[in-house]
Amino acid sequence: MASRRPAPAVPAAPACCRKIEAFLAESHEGHVSLKEVAAQVNLSPCHFCAVFKKQTGVTFSQYRTRKRLEKARELLLDAERRVSDVAFDSGFESIPYFNRAFRRWFGCSPSEFRSRGRPEIQVKKS
Repeated sequence: MASRRPAPAVPAAPACCRKIEAFLAESHEGHVSLKEVAAQVNLSPCHFCAVFKKQTGVTFSQYRTRKRLEKARELLLDAERRVSDVAFDSGFESIPYFNRAFRRWFGCSPSEFRSRGRPEIQVKKS
């Protein structure tokens, strides 16, 4: 009889990331600067970027954009919302940038995503 090995433990998010998650969740519509987040974890912006990249594997800017896109995807499920409102409510300040980022991440435009009505759309690997 083969012995069962316990499943490997999922590593807990680093404390720095948990603080950042909490701060971003509290921030209004995702409008938060790198300086503000770095101050929340008591690091200089430069050192914060290095620590964040080392702990997460992505830059803070990439992380923040990904979070905004995830929020936008949820908001797009409401057919009554305009795509431009979804962009601004997700924290994007430029509709063309929102459209490019959405297409790059999800493989289709926000309007295509909505018209497909498929929330299970696959995220593109970059």
